[in-house]
Amino acid sequence: MKIELKILFILAIFSFTILAGCKTEDTEIGMEQSTADIEERKNYQILPNYGETRGIIVQEIYNPLDVTNIEVELMNLSQQHFPSTKFFYREGNTIKNISKWHERQSDEPEGLNPAIEIPEDAGWEIKMELEKKHPKYLAIIEDQEYVDKKGTIKGLSIGVILNSTYYIDKIIDDQGLKHTDLVELKEKFLKKKGKEIGEQILHRIRKQKELSNVPVFIALYIQANKNNMLPGRYFASTIVNDNKQSIKWVDINRNQISVPSKTFGKINKELNDKITYIKEDIEKYYNMNFSLSGKGLIDDSNIEKISLELSIDPLSYPSLVGLVQYITPEISNLSQDFPITLLITSIDEPKAIIICNKNQSPKIHIY
Repeated sequence: MKIELKILFILAIFSFTILAGCKTEDTEIGMEQSTADIEERKNYQILPNYGETRGIIVQEIYNPLDVTNIEVELMNLSQQHFPSTKFFYREGNTIKNISKWHERQSDEPEGLNPAIEIPEDAGWEIKMELEKKHPKYLAIIEDQEYVDKKGTIKGLSIGVILNSTYYIDKIIDDQGLKHTDLVELKEKFLKKKGKEIGEQILHRIRKQKELSNVPVFIALYIQANKNNMLPGRYFASTIVNDNKQSIKWVDINRNQISVPSKTFGKINKELNDKITYIKEDIEKYYNMNFSLSGKGLIDDSNIEKISLELSIDPLSYPSLVGLVQYITPEISNLSQDFPITLLITSIDEPKAIIICNKNQSPKIHIY
């Protein structure tokens, strides 16, 4: 097999957090985060616009894997309603006071989280009890704008991001000591609250004159907890055209699954076994400590893409080249039906990347 060596200009693909697809060096997207998760045919041209929630997403999202997944997956889901062939992408900045919507109603009249009334003389124990009894289920609202060449909004996408776990970390006692706790929220409860919030958001959007007739796409997302090795997921969506305010929710069956794993093996046992065999081959022929893990994006039981990370002990450059030459054919032969990417890291630093697009020769870059 002829291996095509190219220097790939990949902005933030170093992080496995956002390495989930196979990209060539040609891209029209100039986003801060990696565009690896966006298929080449789906690239939007980006118009600069610093959104009101840009800083909030980092503060209120507990798992770093979710930070990129929330934005990129909402963009991917928006494609069927606001295709990149017709629209430009712009970070949301038109909805008024959207950052206030994340608050408790008792702290902010526009807040969409439950109100709590804390007596002035309440000790930290009472405050903690009230926080646990009325957990904040809304984390953030992600808004994206899809515009024409003139910058006129032609579509609006809203991500309602919900907490699977509510972490309480702002309870201070009289001695200045911080007290923490957490509340696990049931999925059935979150799905109900998410749909209620989605309806409230739509009604508020329609009250803004410039957004009264804009098609609105709303998707509901449950974020992962702090220790989860995979990001959360969007579980339902709706599209509301023109000035309509009625909502019909449609389930989204789009998940990320650990690879290799028993769960992934039920979807594609042959591929799961092949990846396991690669681990065994590396263990057999290379005397080093390593780990091989990854994730697969599954849409209605169909594999869309696989991302793998091989973490190794430090190697000399010749040894690294030898490892890359050895493993590239094995990665390339995993599948020709969907993109597969392997990132090789050592001491949390990228050392090499192998990118296998459908029906193309592998592309390799050694850093």
